[in-house]
Amino acid sequence: MDDGETFYHESNCEKTYINFIFSANMLTHQVKLDNRCWYEGAEQQHLTTVTIYDVARSPESVELKQTGAQASFTYNAEMRSVTISDLPFTVYVPGATQGVKTELLQ
Repeated sequence: MDDGETFYHESNCEKTYINFIFSANMLTHQVKLDNRCWYEGAEQQHLTTVTIYDVARSPESVELKQTGAQASFTYNAEMRSVTISDLPFTVYVPGATQGVKTELLQ
């Protein structure tokens, strides 16, 4: 999975980044601000589809950590990838957030 930073918001006094990290069978997002400035209004980003590569075998299940529900997924043996679709995640970025990390999938 490409876990590079997603550039999110910039103004005169702050930049906000969202990282999506896949490690130890857990997909998480982490919101980071480069300083403690405040800006008006809530920003948001929607995550609806995730493809994770270099997966040796199909997982038995994928769980949405927020609700405990099972997510639908497809496994591609040739590409060694799992694609999880129709995800309901919305990442909100309040101005005062500093280093928040939230579990999304397991």
